[in-house]
Amino acid sequence: MLLAEALTRLLYLRDSGQLPLLPEELTTNRVPTVLVQICNRTLFCQSSHGSWGANNSTEITAYAVITLVAISSLPFLQQLEKEILAALKTGRQFLSRSSERWDEAQHIWIEKTSYGSPVLSEAYCLAAMKCSTLSHTWSDHLARPPCLTKITKFFSVLPLFSKELVWKLKASVLEGSMFIKQLKSARLEIFREPLGAENKYLEFIPCTWTVMNNCNALFLSTNILWDMMQVSMLDFLVDEYMESTVAQLPEEGINSLGHIIRSLCHESEAQAKKSRKRTYSEHSNGDIAKVCVPSANRDSYSHIIKIKVTLRRYIRWVLNHPRVTSASQSDQAHLRGELQAFLLAHLIQIQDNNRFSQQGPQCGDSDSIPAFLTPRTPFYTWVHTTAADHISCPLSFAFYACIVSATFPTVSDCFPSARHKYLAQDLCTHLSIMSRLYNDFASVARDRAERNLNSVNFPEFHTPPPHSLVDESVLANMDRLKREVLLLAEYERECVRGAESALRACVLAGGRRERGVASAVRLFVAVTELYAEMYVVKDLTNRVK
Repeated sequence: MLLAEALTRLLYLRDSGQLPLLPEELTTNRVPTVLVQICNRTLFCQSSHGSWGANNSTEITAYAVITLVAISSLPFLQQLEKEILAALKTGRQFLSRSSERWDEAQHIWIEKTSYGSPVLSEAYCLAAMKCSTLSHTWSDHLARPPCLTKITKFFSVLPLFSKELVWKLKASVLEGSMFIKQLKSARLEIFREPLGAENKYLEFIPCTWTVMNNCNALFLSTNILWDMMQVSMLDFLVDEYMESTVAQLPEEGINSLGHIIRSLCHESEAQAKKSRKRTYSEHSNGDIAKVCVPSANRDSYSHIIKIKVTLRRYIRWVLNHPRVTSASQSDQAHLRGELQAFLLAHLIQIQDNNRFSQQGPQCGDSDSIPAFLTPRTPFYTWVHTTAADHISCPLSFAFYACIVSATFPTVSDCFPSARHKYLAQDLCTHLSIMSRLYNDFASVARDRAERNLNSVNFPEFHTPPPHSLVDESVLANMDRLKREVLLLAEYERECVRGAESALRACVLAGGRRERGVASAVRLFVAVTELYAEMYVVKDLTNRVK
C-alpha cells in the first residue's frame, strides 16, 4: 500500500515536470513494472467474498482497497480498469458489511516484534471507504502498452488455461509485456549482429513466466523471472545462430569448433578457480591456433574466429552471471557441464542434418516424410541424449538451480542430497524429452522444408523399416507420424507429473527454505509444460534456411 502510493506520487511529480533529473529508465520502465506487479498481486489475492488476508481481515482489505485506488489512474493499467473497479466495489462492500470489525487489529505491523493497533485498523478502514482516485491527465511520457488481446487469446485456448479466468491471463500478459523492451536490448549483448529473422517468440517469452507465476499463485521474485526470461530468449537465439551461422562451416570446421567449445568451457572453469593468470580478451584466438586449417580453408578459419568470439560472450554470460557465481561450486560445475553438452549437441545435430539431407531429394508429396537411413543410435538413445541436450532444458534447469540457490540461500547445493539430485535429474530428463517431442511434433513441416533431422525421421517410426541404404523411397504419412510423436510426448508428460510429485515430497521434507525451492520447481515445470502446449498450437522457432 505505502509503496504503491509513494511510486504513484513519484510518477505524478515526474509527469508534472517537477523531477526532470530522474532517469527515464526508472520512470518509464522499472517503476511501472513494479506497479503492475503490485496491481496483479493485489487482484489475484482477493477472495470470492471481496476480502483480502487470512480470516477475511477488514484491516488487510482496507490496505488492498487503498492500494488499488492509488494506482487506478495510471495509464499503463487502463487495460485492467474493469477488473480494478470490480475489485474495489466488492472490497468496499465487504468492509461495509463488516463495519463492526474495523477495530479488530491484525498483528501485521513489524518493529522489534509484530503488533497491531485497533486505532490504525479503524482509521485505514475509514480511509478505504472514502479515498478517491488521483485526478490527473497523464502525458505521453508514460507509454501505454500495446493491445494484448492477441496474446491473451492465444493463451486462453490452451488446455492448461481451460478453467482459468481470462482477466487473469490478461493481467499476467500485461505484466510480461513490461519486460519486452528490456529483453530486446539484452538480445544484442551477445548476438550483436542481427540473425536476419523476425523474432516471433520474443513477445511470448516474458509472458510465459509471468502467466505461470501468477496463475499458480507462486509469486516468485522478479529477479528469478527476469533471469529466466533472458535464458529462454538465449535458448532460441543459440538455436537460431547454430542453424544459420555455424551450420555454414565445413565438416572439419565443425569438428574444430567442438574442440573450441570444450576449451572455452575449461577456460571459464579455470577462471572460476582463479588458477589461471593469463587474461583472455574477447578477441583472442586462444586454442584455435592449435587447430590445423588447410590454407584453402582460410575463410572457414576466419569464420570460426568470429563464431568463437560470439560463443565466448555467451558462455561467459551464463557462467559469470552474478547469481550463478553465488551458487555452490557443485551447482556451478553441473551448469558448466550442461552448457558444454548443450553446445556440443548442436554440433552433432548439424552433422546429423547434413547426413540426412545427403540421402537424396525429398521425394513424394508434401505430406510424406522420409526415413533416416543411417542414424548414429536407436531413437530411444538419441532422444535421451543428443535430442534432450539440444532442446536446452537441461541447461536451463541447471542455470535455474543456481539462481534458486542464490535466492533461497543455503550452505549446500540447491538439491543437497543424493536422493534430491537423483529425483531432480529424473524430472529434468523427462521434461527435456517431453519438450523435444512436442517441439518435433510442431516442427515437422519446417524441418522437412529445411531438411533437418526430426524424431519422425527415425526408422522406428516407419513400418516396414528401411532394409538398406538403397531403399531411399521409404515414406510415411505425416499425420500418422505426428500422432505417434504426440503419444510419446504425452507419455513423457505423465512421467513429468510423477517425477515432480516425488521431488516435491522430497524437498518439502526440509524446512522453510525448501518451500521456496518447491515453488521454484513448480514454476519451472509449469513454464516447460506451457511451451509444450504452445508448440502444439504454434511453431515459435524462426526459419533460417
